[in-house]
Order: sequence, then C-alpha cells, then structure tokens
Amino acid sequence: MTTITAASSGYLLDNAGDQVPDRWTALAALFDEPTFRRLREIGIRPGWDCLEIGAGGGSVARWIAEQVGPRGVVTATDLDTRWLEQQQLPNLNVVQHDITRDRLPVHTYHLAHSRLVLTHLPEPEAVIDRLIPALRPGGWLVLEQFDTSYLDGACPRPRTAAEHRANHIREAFTQLLEKRGPDLALPSRLPGLLSARGFEAVEVRGSFESGPAVRRLERANLEQVRDDLIAHGITSEELEAHLAELPRLPLLMPMMVSVVARKWPS
Repeated sequence: MTTITAASSGYLLDNAGDQVPDRWTALAALFDEPTFRRLREIGIRPGWDCLEIGAGGGSVARWIAEQVGPRGVVTATDLDTRWLEQQQLPNLNVVQHDITRDRLPVHTYHLAHSRLVLTHLPEPEAVIDRLIPALRPGGWLVLEQFDTSYLDGACPRPRTAAEHRANHIREAFTQLLEKRGPDLALPSRLPGLLSARGFEAVEVRGSFESGPAVRRLERANLEQVRDDLIAHGITSEELEAHLAELPRLPLLMPMMVSVVARKWPS
C-alpha cells in the first residue's frame, strides 16, 4: 500500500482543528458500541487481516486490533494520520492513504470497514469497486454513514425559539456539507449497489442517538466551522445563543445506517 504526502482533503471537518479531539471522543461515545456489535455479529476473530478506512481518532481500529490478536493485523488509513499515530499496538499499521486513488492489495482483507467516510468522497461507487478485489473471497464489507432523510432537523417537531434556531443552524451546516460535494443520499442506495455487485447477505441497521455526547459533537462541529457558518448567513449572535442553549436542547443526530455485506466466495 502506498503512502501520500499530506494534503488538504477538502472536507468541511478535517483532522486539523482544535476541536477534533472532542469530535473523536463524542463519535466514539455515540457510535463505537453499535459498530462493535455489527463486527461481532459477522464473527470477527483472531488472525483476521482487516482494513479500517478513514480511521480518524483510531478507537475502532484499536478495538479491531484487540479482536484479531497477535496473529491478525489491522491497517488503519487516513489522509491525515496525526491522531492515529498515537496508537501503539504491534498489530496495528498506520498508513497515510487516499482510498480514491492509492493502490490496495488484492484478496487480502477478511474485513474492510469505514464510518462517516464514503459520502464525502467524490466517486463513492468507484471506491466500492476498488474495495471488492481487496477483500478475500467471503470477506466482509461494513459501511456506516449518516442518512439525513429520516430526520427533519436537529430537534424534531420544534416548539421553542431555541429549538427552531437549532434546526436553522443544523440546516446551514448540512448545506455547507453539500457544497463540498458529499452524496448525502448514498446510504439509502448502498444496499442496492452492493447487491448489484454480487455481495451476499446484505443487511442494514439504523439507529438514532441523543444525549450529552450529541451535544458535545454538535459543539465541536460548529466551533470548527464557525467562520464558514457566518459566511453562509448565520450570525455570530445566533451561533453564540445556540451554543449557550446546547445543554438544554433535545438534540438528535441523523440516523446512522450500517450496511453489512459479504463478498461472494470464489
């Protein structure tokens, strides 16, 4: 697998901001256990060779490395590996890698997993096509993404001015994401895309999350893109009022959709 030089990914939420550690902590608190449950269900076991794409803060890569043990190996990739490099496990290899263009080995991985990566890529279907030959026959592909179509705003059925303001700011944040090119409709298409490519046992799970970690994630995201939001039309006063109100808001994250599929045996 080749490495690349550091470059800007074009993501709205890159790995360089001061708020990034809070984002990793919140994402792990919200979604690691559901992710681990999916991976247990497919039968992850010692000795597996695994690929973690866009590994971010490394909590999932670290857990997978613990499951596959010393006879297994995990390759954790990202465009910016500064947070991954803090992980110290003998069977965890950290690689700076662009999944849209850098080479992957053939018939290598028992498991390839990504969370909150695919929709941000310019040609996600092409990435799926690149992952297929990298999987062993019978290998598993687990793709997890937010699906915004199931939730109307951060506060469904808003009643107060603060809840309406939260929805207005979440809408502006989503529009900023869309301007960067993400395919936010991709999660609903993934089962069909994988079935059409011959994957077996395609299964879909979805869940909503609320609570303190959602508010922590909301704060980290909005603080990181503060200037972009203000340029997009959100006033500084609106944003400060929203951040002050966060502890009292019944915020929800969009639905996290997990698509699990098994590559056909040879």
